[in-house]
Amino acid sequence: MNRYRISPENRKCSYEVTEYVKGDKKITCTTVWRYALFDVESDTKPVLNEGDDIYSTLDNVEFVEAADGDNYYDYENMTDEEIDKIEEFLNERAIYELEEYGWMPADTTWYFDCPVEIEEIKESV
Repeated sequence: MNRYRISPENRKCSYEVTEYVKGDKKITCTTVWRYALFDVESDTKPVLNEGDDIYSTLDNVEFVEAADGDNYYDYENMTDEEIDKIEEFLNERAIYELEEYGWMPADTTWYFDCPVEIEEIKESV
């Protein structure tokens, strides 16, 4: 089994999209990262196209790191008052802390909005 490193060719093209739900309400948090790295174990060099969800496209994927993220939020089935309360909360705390208040992560996707580099990691002996 070989190990490959996957990264975007350009900066600020790595996207993590996480949905949080509470009843019929939904918050979608899109984080745009300066860069992100993933490792994949595979017998053959993996193929990942621009815009493909990393987790649903590839097997044996391991998140390595990401840096300098900016968050953007979309809200569904929420009043302006509810959105204001959530935004006030998010100005001071991390989105995953909403779980303490009944919000549950529903889905997370990662993708690169540019061509990707896939390089085999050579193990040194």
